[in-house]
Amino acid sequence: MDFFGQTTPVATPKSNNKKLIMFGMGGLVLVIVVIMVVMALISSSSSAKNNLIIDGVAKGKIDSTMLQVFTDDKTGASIPYVAVDKIAPLVGYLFYIGEYNVGGSEDKNYCYVQDKPGNNNTSNEVAMFEYDSSVVSKVLLSNPNMYDYYDIQQKVKYSHTGSNELYISLAMMQKAFNVTYKYDSQNNVLTISTMSYMANNDNTQLRKNGYKGISADFINKKALANGLIVFQSNDNKYGIINALDGSELYGAKYDSITYTEGTNVFLAKMGDKMGILNVDPSQNTDFAYNEMTLIDNQLNLYMVKDSNNKYGVIDKSGNIIVPVEYDYIGIKNPEAFPSNNITNRYVLFENCIPVQQGDKCALFDIKGNSLTPLNSKFNYGFGCVTSQTTGQNTSNVLLIPSTEGMEGIVVAAKGESILYTGQVNTTYGIVDAFTGKLVVGQNQTKIYVQNNEYYYVDNNNIVHRVKDMIMSTPTPANNTTNNTNDNNNTTTNNNTVQPE
Repeated sequence: MDFFGQTTPVATPKSNNKKLIMFGMGGLVLVIVVIMVVMALISSSSSAKNNLIIDGVAKGKIDSTMLQVFTDDKTGASIPYVAVDKIAPLVGYLFYIGEYNVGGSEDKNYCYVQDKPGNNNTSNEVAMFEYDSSVVSKVLLSNPNMYDYYDIQQKVKYSHTGSNELYISLAMMQKAFNVTYKYDSQNNVLTISTMSYMANNDNTQLRKNGYKGISADFINKKALANGLIVFQSNDNKYGIINALDGSELYGAKYDSITYTEGTNVFLAKMGDKMGILNVDPSQNTDFAYNEMTLIDNQLNLYMVKDSNNKYGVIDKSGNIIVPVEYDYIGIKNPEAFPSNNITNRYVLFENCIPVQQGDKCALFDIKGNSLTPLNSKFNYGFGCVTSQTTGQNTSNVLLIPSTEGMEGIVVAAKGESILYTGQVNTTYGIVDAFTGKLVVGQNQTKIYVQNNEYYYVDNNNIVHRVKDMIMSTPTPANNTTNNTNDNNNTTTNNNTVQPE
């Protein structure tokens, strides 16, 4: 009898029983194999039709207009690229042809994308691409004079078909669109998670774990693409979680946390003091300043403000680059120089940091060296702003480009008061952006650019090309803005040039 109380039937001979068992097992295996083959075929067919997956939703088949494979210029490796205009709307962005902020630009060597307006009917960020460049530029619309640059080491390409469509690598796509991705090259399956999708998922999980939720700030949500979550506790304090394992990197004890994408660190505030939080806590700075602002992500420079409302510049380790004793850092009115297209008002030519103390101005380099001290003759301001330039299509100028023979900065000197008017007769000069040497002396009454191309100096209606003055007139070794006794002995070219 068996365990159910039934009589066991008479057994058949063992040899026949083994054959039946083997046959039965063989049939079962065959059925399983057939089922697996059928499922694999169904899966393969499904993948062929749905090999683009965004936020967990199949978007259909990837064709050659969406994804193309290019050979890396340096390594020779095969790298998948996506068409900017095709991928942008699928991940919540608007696509535009041409250079950003250049009116009427339809140059197909350039394009840019902008996140679609949210509930507040405003966008947050623009990402820019240029053909044959490995750099993607980004700017927050809340801070339009502060651009971030990311060198992906993989250049923007044109389509293999010969059209002018721009293609970017998946690594550049991740940085530009604030997404994460996985690419299965064997099956040609691309899976993308957008920032909003990640934020919603993480928010749900955080609330389940007793937190108030993820930080709602767009800037902080960008940390998700790097596996970091800025969260808020129920008592409205902030902390940081490692998204990979769910551990708290920093507990909820900070009054505010702001992610800086360019350096992958966080500016945190406790009480009235701020400091820098790194993924590696051993790299953190002291909480010593009242305000902190990232001013250059490639150089890792931060502007700080102390309790006396004085400003300075430090690096990511807290080392002082510019002493915290100035009333202002940077160019106050970059919009006054549209021809210069100033994308960082705090660091010019990736080397010069303008400062102001009272009514005097000076320049530091990024290593903390003084280029033009406050007691120099040219301490009255930066750039020449004038509506009295001769000719048409002329513009104010602050920066002199390398096409003129060197990279320079226009500086101003305070002259004598004009009789009966009370106005000050300002004169201008040009200093080398890397040495601080005066290359065009202070007796210039105007410096301007014509047609965004030709740069001129005007000395009481005697006009010269800046290029001619720089190239034909060597600057004495001691002719720097440090010389407060400049006696206007600037040699000029005898050939007067009239504006084109």
